[in-house]
Amino acid sequence: MTSEDKNSASSDNTDNVDNTDNADNTDNTDNTGSSNNADNTDNTAHAGRTARSDKAVGSSDDSSRRQLEQHGTDSRRQLEQHGTDGKRGGSAHGDGSATFGSEPVEEISMAGVVSEKKLRWRRLATIAIAAVLAVAIVAGGLGCWWMWRYRWRNVTVTVDGKSLTLPARTTVAALLAANKYFGKKSGDLLAVDGSVITAGKGNPVAVSINGRTIPASDESSTTMTDDATITVGDGGNVTESYTVKQVAVPYGYDLDVTGGSIQIMTQAGVNGVRNQWVGDVSGKTVDKEIVKQPVDMVVKDYNPRPDGKKVIALTFDDGPSQYTDDILKILVDKGVKATFFDLGTQALAYADQEQAMLKDGMQVASHSNTHPYLPSMSKDDLRAEIQAGFANIEKASGVQTTVFRSPYGAFGADQWKDAAGLISMNVLWDIDSEDWRKPGVDQIVANVVNYAHNGAIALMHDGGGDRSEDIKALPTIIDKLKADGYTFVTIDELVQMCGYTVAKAS
Repeated sequence: MTSEDKNSASSDNTDNVDNTDNADNTDNTDNTGSSNNADNTDNTAHAGRTARSDKAVGSSDDSSRRQLEQHGTDSRRQLEQHGTDGKRGGSAHGDGSATFGSEPVEEISMAGVVSEKKLRWRRLATIAIAAVLAVAIVAGGLGCWWMWRYRWRNVTVTVDGKSLTLPARTTVAALLAANKYFGKKSGDLLAVDGSVITAGKGNPVAVSINGRTIPASDESSTTMTDDATITVGDGGNVTESYTVKQVAVPYGYDLDVTGGSIQIMTQAGVNGVRNQWVGDVSGKTVDKEIVKQPVDMVVKDYNPRPDGKKVIALTFDDGPSQYTDDILKILVDKGVKATFFDLGTQALAYADQEQAMLKDGMQVASHSNTHPYLPSMSKDDLRAEIQAGFANIEKASGVQTTVFRSPYGAFGADQWKDAAGLISMNVLWDIDSEDWRKPGVDQIVANVVNYAHNGAIALMHDGGGDRSEDIKALPTIIDKLKADGYTFVTIDELVQMCGYTVAKAS
């Protein structure tokens, strides 16, 4: 390297050092932007832009553009200065720019693009603020209207003819409380029988506004918003809750048992059904409507006289006994049917005779179990006596029957009521042989034959004592009645001939 070259290089280096020092000093001395090198210019421009961005809200658009243009001019000047220096040294500069030959590299500025984005965001923010303000104004207006409508103004109401001025916010509950419910009272809680369980525990005071009923649950939330006519009335009574049970309605009796030889139940009694309320609070019961009507038991008495017939029914009581076999043999030999009203205890003791009666075509019925006087017995005892008689006869013979002859013929309306459902007919008699008196064979024959008539029922015995006179009188009775044109029938046959209706006992 020549001395000139060295001097030139030294000169260049000295220039660079001086420039650098000047730039540093300029930065430290003057922070407002008056710099001679491009680095300080760029830094100052950047700091100015940052400061102006922070303070941009409220500044005018024209002022921003002028400042940006000024800084752009300063930047171009500094670039040109560096380009001149580059021509001399052909070197790279510390700010990143370079010169190639005699032409400087052109710097592209983004200031205009950034400014347009900021302007667009400002416009959008202005629109949003305006919309929020508009909504706030509308909401505030509506709020003021609502407060006036429902809180601030007064309304006039008429309660049962009396005018009152009230704030619109007054609730129905407050109106009632302030006026002691206008003298009205709540209803009472009643038992199912109508008695009062608790006073004032029924329906609350009734309120209606312009004819619209206000439920008690809404009284605290319903306010007076307009002039109105209000009606206040007493609350209604409330009946306690209850359980519905169905209970039997006893059937009645239609009994005609004044003198016939046969008493027949023509219609069985059937209980009805009634609803009954049982109070859940009081426990009281009240009979209510009948849901099924009862059916009366009907008993009629008859003196059977079958048309166009000449029949007679022989009947024997108190057996079986040791005399039954002889009587059965006579009946079979004569080809005659008869009806035996047996005692339950005797049927069990003479089961063979009981079965022989049925085998020989006779009818078996009950004369009670032990032959008591039924009118002197309680209802329960009477029913037990009759049931035992039927049960023992069935046990001895296998026959179920509900045909009955009361001991001593003592069986009136009261006994029918007590025995309801057990018997279908009570068979009496209209010829009494009076064999129980032991009047002698001829008298027994006369008592039967002389009083014979169509449909007659003749009373005799095959048990209960010595029946030897009956055994001797029976053949003569049969022969004479046959000779007089009579046919011998059982009770069931006699009833069937007459066409009587016999209801089934349970």
